[in-house]
Amino acid sequence: MQAIQNNQDFLRRYGYSDNIKVEKAIELLLINRRHELRTIAESVLNHIPGQIILSEWSEFILHMCLDVEECFSIWKGDVEPPQNFYLKSFIILKQFSKGKTSMNQLTQFLNLAYSIAQEFRVIYKRVE
Repeated sequence: MQAIQNNQDFLRRYGYSDNIKVEKAIELLLINRRHELRTIAESVLNHIPGQIILSEWSEFILHMCLDVEECFSIWKGDVEPPQNFYLKSFIILKQFSKGKTSMNQLTQFLNLAYSIAQEFRVIYKRVE
């Protein structure tokens, strides 16, 4: 229950305040993008020391995808960076680059995360 509440709090920070719409949007996103979310999860979560099994892995990875989207908006100058932005973007790059052998692989994962965040945004707007 605590994990679900934390997920809802996190999504509320990005403007997703309707918990029912969030749950439906995540379900719909998982129908189309489960493989892509799992690919990111396997890459990112396999390198966390002392890893625990996350029952809410899809929400955790969605959070990372939304962070990538936010960082990109700041990198391109659309939004002013918050105080912790530089540390946050470094951590994102570090997490996504684990196990990668080239910038192309890292870019592919960042693009995948960004597109998942964009798709979640569209699904959330359409869910009634």
